[in-house]
Amino acid sequence: MASEQERTGRRLGLISSRKAYLSKNGNVHVPMWIARNGEHVTGTEMVLLPSGAELLQEQLAEASGAPRSLFHALFRARGPATADAAIRKAHP
Repeated sequence: MASEQERTGRRLGLISSRKAYLSKNGNVHVPMWIARNGEHVTGTEMVLLPSGAELLQEQLAEASGAPRSLFHALFRARGPATADAAIRKAHP
């Protein structure tokens, strides 16, 4: 059962059935979902410049204690990764 904190406010999460990908313009797109007060609202994408994806990769590895090579392999399999990010509502 979800805690009261998990049911209130907004949450973002990865859509595990969709892989991150590199667009033609060189940005890394990460499919995500948004929930409000425990209810799914929409699917969207986090769009990162290659430098932002690289920074996120390093911070995820550091936070998880996982070897950097694991995250490096995950992101590099999708192409180069930059620093600024934008969230854009996905169109069905």
